[in-house]
Amino acid sequence: MVLAPCSFSNTNELKPEIYPFYAPSLLSEWDGKRLDFDVPGLEAILKTLKERYGAADKVAITGFSGGGNLCYAWTMRHPERVLCSAPACANFNPGIPGDAQPGFLARIQGQPEKPLTPKEILAFSHDVPPLFEPGTSWSYSNTNYVYLGLLIQKVTSMPVAKVLRTRIIQPLGLEDTYLAGAEEGPPVIRAPVRIGDREFPYDYPYTSIVTSAWTAGAMVSSAADVGTFFNALFAGRLISRSALREMRTIAPGSEADDPPSGYGLGLTEWHPSEYPGVRLYGHGGGISSFVTLAFHDPLSGVTYFAAGTDLGMDFKPTMLEMIGFINGADGRVPE
Repeated sequence: MVLAPCSFSNTNELKPEIYPFYAPSLLSEWDGKRLDFDVPGLEAILKTLKERYGAADKVAITGFSGGGNLCYAWTMRHPERVLCSAPACANFNPGIPGDAQPGFLARIQGQPEKPLTPKEILAFSHDVPPLFEPGTSWSYSNTNYVYLGLLIQKVTSMPVAKVLRTRIIQPLGLEDTYLAGAEEGPPVIRAPVRIGDREFPYDYPYTSIVTSAWTAGAMVSSAADVGTFFNALFAGRLISRSALREMRTIAPGSEADDPPSGYGLGLTEWHPSEYPGVRLYGHGGGISSFVTLAFHDPLSGVTYFAAGTDLGMDFKPTMLEMIGFINGADGRVPE
């Protein structure tokens, strides 16, 4: 059985205007303890389903935003009943630590030709305490995307590389895109790379690097394919309009002033102060020896893309130059 709890709010407050069907006295009693308030309801639902329909003892549980916080709380309290879980992974408010833990970089450098499995990746942060109580703050973490990759495989009963290929890569005709470490792609131009504070020659094996990221950053693509992907995403060819709105909804606590931005569900929203009329959506990121930045303007259909082989590279000036070239000083596409 799959359980997907939802909630009206990302906060831990129980306000009458948010929960109008509950008695004000009950809301006042449980205000500030929303997870405690909701967990008994989940348990009652599961009990009823089992009694009436013979639901299994173990469940797959998932949820985003407030529902994700509730999912995380229930999973932590009842791990023996959970088959698999994806609590709020995409908007990064469960407090799961990242993969940059002691020994992680040494493993990549020390055994460059040996792939890492998702289980090995997660083992580096397995015993690290959460960064904060679920739902109380926000922090980006590659670890969340690794958990999401495992969830995809559990739900579809297929390798995640096959899911990506059959649902996205093949339908969109992406000729240069593949999941490195799981698939072979077209020939690439190799260059010297930097891992940590060390430089390596152009023929350095990439195996440990790409598999250390897996579903958090092992996708290889080209500027043309990235543009095709973003145009398809915002045209509604990959997901529904309502799902796209969810992706574009900024998670509380993810907002930043420099540059002006915020994080949704796998999408960063960037509105450069240099070009007030421009609002872009995309993602930046880097793994050992690789860094990329890709942002899409839904109004013009233009995708801005940059890539390099040194995590120290700053692509913001390059991006701003491209945005200015396309849009002009006022942020509007020239006639």
